[in-house]
Amino acid sequence: MPEVECSKFELPLLLDASSTHVHVGVPSANGWRCLHRSETPALISVFEGFRRCLEEALGHASSTDAILFCEGPGSTLGLRAALTLAKTLLTQLDSPPSILSYNALHAATLLATDPTAPILADYRQGQWYLREPSGKIRVVEENEALAFAPRSQTLRQRKNWQQFTETGPEIDYDLSRLPGLAALGPILRSVDAPALFDLRPATFRKWNHES
Repeated sequence: MPEVECSKFELPLLLDASSTHVHVGVPSANGWRCLHRSETPALISVFEGFRRCLEEALGHASSTDAILFCEGPGSTLGLRAALTLAKTLLTQLDSPPSILSYNALHAATLLATDPTAPILADYRQGQWYLREPSGKIRVVEENEALAFAPRSQTLRQRKNWQQFTETGPEIDYDLSRLPGLAALGPILRSVDAPALFDLRPATFRKWNHES
């Protein structure tokens, strides 16, 4: 994916609630002006992290000129809390900020012991997300995931998750280990609006009452 030019941003706000830890931060070119990582439930920590980041960065919400939004996959509640904050912030800004999105599985590759190994992340009952070494992400059923597990790295995104008996190492999803925008730039992409990632969105059948 093409690298996004990030050096122009004065106050880029990162929101990542995809994992068991919520990350809210303001990245700099090669580090972090501030970054809050919390195990507190996302409904609290997303908004508290935002408040603390503004205080530490000596900025105002109205100064936000970019939103770096993690689309998931991961904790549904956490991702929706981050999405709510992002959408609320967009309504409060006089000048539209740049909206940049990234996938948690691509970010996990930056943090992985072996960036060339497949990554498995829990999806739905009996299904997993698989990030292949090529960068392609797809949904696999339990049997295929089981075959991949011994040579894959796993990404825990929920406190309760499926786990295989034989599997590769677990990725430590801690964004403080990344050198800010220098690392994130290659996985960011420009979008019109923040949205959640799901290769197989839920479908609903219309119910028709027949007399």
